[in-house]
Amino acid sequence: MPPGALRRVVIKRAVLCAHRALGRGPFRPGQLDLHALGVQFQLHVLHLPGRLDAQEQPIMFLQFVLRKYHPANLPAAVSPDELFPEPPPGGAPRQRSEVRRAAVSPTSTHNARFAHNAPLSFILKSSFPPDFLPLYPLKSPKNHAAGNDRLTGPGTPTTYYYRSGTNWYDWTRVDNPPANSRDWRNGDGDTYGFDTILAPGTAKNVLTVGAVRDVYHVVGSEVRFGYATNASIVLAPFSGCGPTDDGRVKPDIVAVGQANPSIRGWGIYSPANNATNGFLTNAVGTSFAAPGVSGGLGLAMQRRLQLWPNLDPNLDAWRGSTWKTLAIHTADDVGAPGPDYLAGYGLFNAASCVAQIELDQQHGRGTHIKEFQLAVGESFGWEVDLTNGVPFRATLGWSDPAGPQLTNVVVDPTTPVLVNNLDLRVERVGATNVYYPWLLNPDLTNKTEAARSAAATTGVDNRNNVEQVSITNPPTGRYRIVVTHSGGLPGGLAPAAQWASLQTRGDTPLPPVFTAIESSPSGTNMLLTFTADPGAYFHLLTTTNLVDWQTNATVKAEAVTNSILVEAADPYRFWLLRRQQ
Repeated sequence: MPPGALRRVVIKRAVLCAHRALGRGPFRPGQLDLHALGVQFQLHVLHLPGRLDAQEQPIMFLQFVLRKYHPANLPAAVSPDELFPEPPPGGAPRQRSEVRRAAVSPTSTHNARFAHNAPLSFILKSSFPPDFLPLYPLKSPKNHAAGNDRLTGPGTPTTYYYRSGTNWYDWTRVDNPPANSRDWRNGDGDTYGFDTILAPGTAKNVLTVGAVRDVYHVVGSEVRFGYATNASIVLAPFSGCGPTDDGRVKPDIVAVGQANPSIRGWGIYSPANNATNGFLTNAVGTSFAAPGVSGGLGLAMQRRLQLWPNLDPNLDAWRGSTWKTLAIHTADDVGAPGPDYLAGYGLFNAASCVAQIELDQQHGRGTHIKEFQLAVGESFGWEVDLTNGVPFRATLGWSDPAGPQLTNVVVDPTTPVLVNNLDLRVERVGATNVYYPWLLNPDLTNKTEAARSAAATTGVDNRNNVEQVSITNPPTGRYRIVVTHSGGLPGGLAPAAQWASLQTRGDTPLPPVFTAIESSPSGTNMLLTFTADPGAYFHLLTTTNLVDWQTNATVKAEAVTNSILVEAADPYRFWLLRRQQ
């Protein structure tokens, strides 16, 4: 066995957990093979007990600043061995039922509430027991995957039973279920396998990751792995698809999950020829797509720390919604323009995540990656310059409070779970052009595959807590980005102030403008008022001779109009705002 091979086996309470050991592969499986180094091959992976996922989870996130790849799912709706033509006479209780597909379960609500109440956390969703990853001491994201139950089912019986109570003998009979509420082998009631995301991957504040097959493209006569505009991108046949029962977009993004090199996670394997590759295997599933995304975001975290080494781990930590929007904003669009219920907003691109952070540093911290708070009814609008031939994209996201509790759970409940309804739009200054975010039609009434597979349109979004505006070829000129807190939904929970995360690219920022300077009656203080794009950071410089400039403070634009109180007893003084690099 190669030196260090045993160190790569994860021990959990003296029991080898094959799935967990395999799940660390996309991060750092080892150094036995060039193709199996993993995304972060110098990463140290820590596995914690699955029972920490609920009650003890907030405590653990206070004690450790972690990122979390979370492959744990509730049981799937149906599988060939868990629906029966008649109630089973005994045996182990069965717990799977159609209601779990695309539904917002108590676990989903817990994840939504936790991500909202712990705003520095971020969740990705996958499909088995939880794995915590200590990556970077500025944030604690949590990551989920889409599950592996698409295009599976029990066949086509006219009557079946499923377990519906607390005892093994509590079964419910279903006669001739309609095609859109069952999950048959021939495609979950349709060609595409819609409505197969598993809770808690349906939670609105998590980043839900689906799986695609190996991505490759052709350059001349050479086949190369990786994305390009001519890349072959095929959704894995098992990867769960949206929409959720209330019509939201899931999965959020996809990553390679068929197949991923990893170390062997079971038994002790000693190849007869002692070849080092005998310790490797290929793992398949959304559980292996999700950790690849976690690893890629970990690299983005590392790059942020390199660009801003003096950030305060507590004061300067990005919110979980910022990491989520970063992954969505930089994903490579696949298929028709805009999101869809199969691949979400597209293929995860770690290099583009890093490039987005570098763009933010180039133009000034907070210029392209923003965090700001909106009161109910409040609206922020600021101007940027766009250039013809340079595509523009803006992505808005927020960690929404937990939605209403579903006390009378039915199959496919359509009750909206959105609480704070934020809206994004882009206006062309001096013209009538208004650009709205992408919209999909979940067709919650008829659930037709024609509606759900249709290309995205644009309009006002009242379902999702992620919105994206794309302008492929904008006319050169000035534009206004507008973010509005539109309140709550009719009949929904009461809205409240909400922190928002916004990412942009393809735009050029405008300089801040001082609009007023007021001196105190004593003459020792001055109130400086300026307008700027919210979420941006500036150095406030001052001088008395226009030659020797000194930094007075670093300020963040909390809104479009901002005020700073400074000490200034000189008879005259000059002030300057410069974006923080």
